Amino acid sequence: ERGVYLVGLDEEVTMEMIYSKINPIRHIEMINVPRFSKPDAKKGNTKGYAFVYFKNKAHAEDVIRALDHKSILCNNIRVLPIDNSFSTKTNLFIKGLNKSCTVKMLESYIKQTLAKFAGEKDR
Repeated sequence: ERGVYLVGLDEEVTMEMIYSKINPIRHIEMINVPRFSKPDAKKGNTKGYAFVYFKNKAHAEDVIRALDHKSILCNNIRVLPIDNSFSTKTNLFIKGLNKSCTVKMLESYIKQTLAKFAGEKDR
C-alpha cells in the first residue's frame, strides 16, 4: 500500500533519474528497477518498470497524483499503486499497453482468453 509501480519507463532510465523526479515530492525509502542481465538481452537496460516505496500510503498517493502520465526521460509513464492485498503470484503486470486501453477492455480480453484455454483443456 505504500508503494507505486512505474510503468512505461524508457530502457535508458536510471535509478538516479527516478530519484530526482520523485524525491522532491515525497522522500523515497526504496527503489527497485529491474534490469536485463542475460547476455542475449539488452544487458543493463531497464525492463520498462520500477517499484518505489515510501513511508506510508498517503505519500504514495501524492506521487501518483503528481506524476501519473508525466514524463521521465522521453516516455510518459503510468504511476500506479502497488496492491499488497494479494499475493504477488496473483498480480499481473502488462508492459506496453496503448493509452486507450481500459480496464474493461483488459477484463474482456482476459475472460475470452481464459474461456478459450478452458475449452481447449476439455478436449
